[in-house]
Amino acid sequence: MDRDALTQIVAVYVSWNTRDELAASLETLLGPGGGGPQVVVVDNASSDGTVEMVRERFPQVHVIANPDNRGFATAFNQGWRASERPFVLQMNPDTVLPPDALTVLHGCLAANPELGAVAPVLVDDRGEDTQSARPFPPLTLKLLGDELPMHGESMALEGCPDAAAIHWFMGACGLIRREALAATDGFDEGFFLYSEDIDWGLRAWRAGRRLAQVASLQVVHHGSCSSEQVSSWLTMMRRHDGYFRYLTQAHGPWAARGNYLWWLARAGLATLLLAPPSLFRPGLRPRLRHEAGRVGYCLTHLGRPFLLARFGRNHAPRASHREETRR
Repeated sequence: MDRDALTQIVAVYVSWNTRDELAASLETLLGPGGGGPQVVVVDNASSDGTVEMVRERFPQVHVIANPDNRGFATAFNQGWRASERPFVLQMNPDTVLPPDALTVLHGCLAANPELGAVAPVLVDDRGEDTQSARPFPPLTLKLLGDELPMHGESMALEGCPDAAAIHWFMGACGLIRREALAATDGFDEGFFLYSEDIDWGLRAWRAGRRLAQVASLQVVHHGSCSSEQVSSWLTMMRRHDGYFRYLTQAHGPWAARGNYLWWLARAGLATLLLAPPSLFRPGLRPRLRHEAGRVGYCLTHLGRPFLLARFGRNHAPRASHREETRR
């Protein structure tokens, strides 16, 4: 990639106890001569020596060491606002960018000013597509479907012949136009983790920006290196909390409350129907755990979060915060 293009890009990593994965990703991105883009690492109070590793092995990288875990959305906003470069490469520590990927992403975004962001296809360790770019949730499609671009539809873009329109992409890898971030005020910091990427995709579309995915560009994303460090219960709580915050922000509190009650009724009925046969059919137990987990989430949040439609980073049960503090 030419030097002029590199001077236009800042890569932003958000890390939490992912020292080894981050080191491998940085080595690939910066190359043996350290001639990659500008890099900002925002660390959310890691206890595994991540900050010390970056400062020792990659002195050219700008490190923002938060004293506590501020979540993904807040930390990412810290990262892109710490630079003035016009293109922001969103990178997870467990994502490995192949040599030509940055050239393809930059060329596509720079040549098409109507785009707010462009993303690769994320694949797992076996090379299988992880469905990292998806359509908006069903309620959004029902309410806004006629106005939205068709997810997966081919786009006629200069210098990017195999691009497809997407509604949102997973925040593990993508090149975002700084103007699009500024126009949307970045990610909504009411999200701690999960659904902030869906929320930003909708707000970018409402701000007149389009998102695209390059079908021929594959990037390996190992996945869940940070989330696996906390309990599955906490992960489930945060996923659901993020989803209902998205609904509240996108369609209003009554849409979120109505969907919440539908979840409770449907998941409660499914749990009752699945419980007896699962005693004899082990294959039903994962589905039973899923539905019972939804019931548990709804009952846990049936008080103030439901009445005030306040979902997101500050409304998970207290036990989850204590658990994270211990880790």
